[in-house]
This record gives sequence, structure tokens and C-alpha cells, in this order.
Amino acid sequence: MKRILSAGLFAAFLFYNAPGAEAVVLAELPRVRVDTSIPVQTGSVVQVAHNCSGIANCSTDLQAAINSANPGDTIMLKAGEVFAGTFTLPNKSNPQNKWIVIESSDIAQLPEGKRVALSDAVHMPTITAGTSMPHIAILTQSKANYYRFNGIRFVPTDGMFATALIRIGDSNVPETKVSDLPHHIIFDRVIVSGEPTLGGRRGFMLNGRILAVINSYVNGWREKGADSQAIAGWNGAEGYKIDNNYLEAAGENVAFGGGTSSINGLNPSDMEITRNYFYKPIAWKSDSWIVKNLFELKVGERVLLEGNVLDGSWAGEQGGKAINLKSTTQDPIGYSHTGDITIRYNLFRNIGAFISLVGIYPGPAQPLNNVNITQNIVENINIPPYTGDSFLFLIGASTPNIKNLSITHNTMTTSGPLNAAMSLDPGSATDVEIRDNIFTAGTYGIKAPGKSSGTPSLDSGFSNYSFVNNVLTTATDIASIQSLSSDGTNAGADTALVTKMVAGVSNGRPQPVVVPVVVKSIPVKVIPATPTPVATVSAPSEIIETVAAIPVQNVSPSVVATSAPQVSVVHRIFTWIMNTLKIIFNS
Repeated sequence: MKRILSAGLFAAFLFYNAPGAEAVVLAELPRVRVDTSIPVQTGSVVQVAHNCSGIANCSTDLQAAINSANPGDTIMLKAGEVFAGTFTLPNKSNPQNKWIVIESSDIAQLPEGKRVALSDAVHMPTITAGTSMPHIAILTQSKANYYRFNGIRFVPTDGMFATALIRIGDSNVPETKVSDLPHHIIFDRVIVSGEPTLGGRRGFMLNGRILAVINSYVNGWREKGADSQAIAGWNGAEGYKIDNNYLEAAGENVAFGGGTSSINGLNPSDMEITRNYFYKPIAWKSDSWIVKNLFELKVGERVLLEGNVLDGSWAGEQGGKAINLKSTTQDPIGYSHTGDITIRYNLFRNIGAFISLVGIYPGPAQPLNNVNITQNIVENINIPPYTGDSFLFLIGASTPNIKNLSITHNTMTTSGPLNAAMSLDPGSATDVEIRDNIFTAGTYGIKAPGKSSGTPSLDSGFSNYSFVNNVLTTATDIASIQSLSSDGTNAGADTALVTKMVAGVSNGRPQPVVVPVVVKSIPVKVIPATPTPVATVSAPSEIIETVAAIPVQNVSPSVVATSAPQVSVVHRIFTWIMNTLKIIFNS
């Protein structure tokens, strides 16, 4: 069924999902939160400098200072000096969980909570990687714990390629028990750079638990012939905080999975990835660096991606998408799992495509499940030079398929050529709700192989699904096409709130914002094949609503309405009745 606007009007379809229908399970948020507040140090202060003349309690040997430090001590490195690595963090008896802090003598010049930039290097000591392969700056012993770095610059030795400049876990032989993992290690206001000409494979390898990278600048991570990351991990447990950083890498800016876990039945979990600026310099496009995506999970449980700006991705080794989610073989017993993923209040821009989701690839693994994509703004898709596969969603089939997928209140639009809003494999997901979104329709709108666009493709791709109050459009003036949604607010993202969430993220001055808490999941059932319109609202042309068949046909400008959307009285009454019934049935 095709519904094309005429005379500036489109139908606003509401579908009431009765209580008792099977519900989409919303993603669980992280259970473990990493406390990154500055500790109160009660031990001694040891200063480390190349020349200790006239300096009390001073050492010229950083490794010796680390080895002899007691929990609660502070090691102060002289700003401007270079300390040649590799340096190892040993495991120490620490019954009172006190920190060993390693920080710059100029730390007062690097305000707490403010992201550092390359220009701040003048206030930092520099730790270089070792000259032998694999060129590591910081290494951990098993069980190493409670170390914090404040205001330090880490770089490879000139002319040397680092595979993991900061290597937490897997020092010699990968840990095989959770109790052996390094834990409680924090990097705050640090610079972690790849070699200027050669790049490097990754800045941080985080294979531990209770780890944090905050207020930092991670740049120049790129490689020819292999994936590179600013931050990566695969053999860790619970507790990651990646907050308020500049993250620059060619392969995947942040990725979890892709390596073989030596702890069977364990996945990295409880991740807060917030207020970061993910960026790929477009100058890299003309070189032969391996370029893939901005954020990837092959394993990961209870992950929150919130309040970030993800900027710059184009077709290279992959199709230029911003995000890649799937469960991938990670351990021999097949427990590898990606699930309970929340992606909310982010801004995506300058990308070749938005997201790819696959239940399992390859197996054996536990299928991707409980994915909640809500309140995101996606803009400037497939516009040169950021060209790629030109879709919003690519949802692939697997056995088993994706279960519990919620896509609500997103605004995803572009003036560039778009292949489809959604490209669906047959049987790709079960228990799906897609509601209250504004999507650029593209050429095919919602399309499954061998099926007509719209409802036939939805029926092919999903089972037990709801597709309600979505606007598929070719318009780019979003404010003029918003309409009353199923929950009484405008369709699309809450632009003001998303804008507030990402304010300052690109330039390193974000402010924390408290976001609304969702406490209930929403009942879902299959929508009728031929829904009945219950109200109309005024709107401009070039809009196609909900299950309309695609491709899009533009309406003649001569019939474009000029007034802002208004809600009819019938619509208001209907919404009030439905909300009242929901309160009664859910109480």
C-alpha cells in the first residue's frame, strides 16, 4: 500500500498494543560503575627526575620508584622530561585498596575534569615505549591493581610501530582466571599518540576489570594492512569507563572483541562510553590505512553509548558505517555474546552508513539481543567525501537471529543519496519495535530481498514486530515535519536534549546532563496489514508515513503546506483515552 502526501496532509497512524502482548525487553544498563574521583593520598611523595640534585625524596629510576612504592604513595614525574619504557606495574599486597598515583609535577596546570589537548603536552612528562617489540610503554603483571596515571604523555619511540602502547593484561601469558586480571587502573588527562609517520595498532589494550580512560587525547592510531583502534579489549571482565576523550583511529575508534579470550565464558561487560569525540581525519582517506567504522562490538554486555559525537567514516575496508554490532566467536565454548546495548543521545555525522546489526557472525556464540537505539541524531550520510553503503540500518539474518530490538525517537536524515532507510535480510530479528522515528526514506525505504518495499519487507525481516508512527521522508527541514507521536511528544529525537547532551563534546568541554530514566518496556505485537488512520495533521510535502510502500515520490511543490504541524482535537482525545487505558491496565 502506498500513501503519498497530497495537499500537505499525511495520515498519522496510531496502533494500540493491548496489555499482555509480548514486550520488547529494553537493554539493561551497566550494573558496575567505575568511580574515577581523585583519591586522597596518605603516603609519601616520591619525585622522579633525571637530575635529583637539591630535590628531596627523589629517584632517577622510574621503574625502581614504581617497584618500591606502597599503596597510598604518589610518584611525581618532572614535567618536560622523557622516561624511556617499558615500565611494568607490579602486583602489590593492598588490603585497604589504596592507590599508587603516577602524575605530572605540573598536574595543577591540567584542571580536573577538563579534557587535555596536544597543546597541554608542555605540562606533562613523556613515557616512551620500549625499543624491543612489541614496543610497549606500560605493561601490567597479573593482579596488578589500584594504579592511576594523571597528566602523562605516552608515545612510541620515533620510527617504531607500537601494537599496544598501553597494555593492561596479557603481559606475557594471557590471564585465564578473572581473579588474575589487573584491575582498578585509571588513566586521567593523558595523551596517547601513535608514531607520526607509521601510526600504530592501538593506543590502549584494556584486558582487565574496573578500568577507565577519562579526559584524555588518543590520536594517530592507524595501520596499513590491519585493524587499528584508539581503545580495544577482548579478555576483560566487568567495569569500563571511557569518558570525555578525543578518540582517533582508522580501523575502529573503539572496539571490543576480535581477539581470542583466554577466559572461557566471560565477556567484557558494564561499559559506560560517554561524552567522547570519535573522529577520523578525512585526510586519511587518500592514504592506504585500513578504515572500517567508529564503534564496534563483537562481544560486550550491558554497554551504554551515550552523549558522544561520532564523526567521520567512509567506505574503505568496510562500507563506511558508524557502528557495527554482532556476536562473534570469542571462546571455544561459544559463550561469546553481545547484548544489552543502549545507544542514546548521540550525534552521528559525516558517515557513509549508520549501523549494521547481525545476530551471530561467525558462530558459535550467543546471539545479539536487547538492543535499544533511542534519541539519536544522524545527519550528513553518504555526502562526499564521506561516502559509503548509503543505508541507515542493515540488519542481517543468522541462526538464531537478533532478539529484542527497539528503535525509537531517532532523527536520521540526509540530503545525500540514500539506498534505503532499512535493508533487511529475511528472518533477521524477533520482537522488534520501531516507533516515533523520522527517517530519510532513500530509494527503497524499507526493503528485503525479493519483497516489495514497506509492509511485505517488514513481514519478511521481522517477526512479532511493531512499526508505528514513523515518518519516512525526503524532506530535510526536520522542524517542519515533526508530528505527534504515540507517546504524546514529537516524532524523532528530542533535538534540544540531544544537543544539550553533546554540547562541548567536540571541543573537550562537555557538561554532565541528567537524562530521563526509562523504567518500563513497551508491549509489542504485529501491526495490521491495513491500518486505519485515526487522525490527520498538517505537514509539508515529501513525507511518507509508517508502512507506506517505497520508493518515494515527491509531491509537487505547488501543494506544499506552509503551516507548522498541528494536532487535531480527535487526535488529542484518542491519545488521552489510550493513555488512560494504559494506566488502568498497567496498574
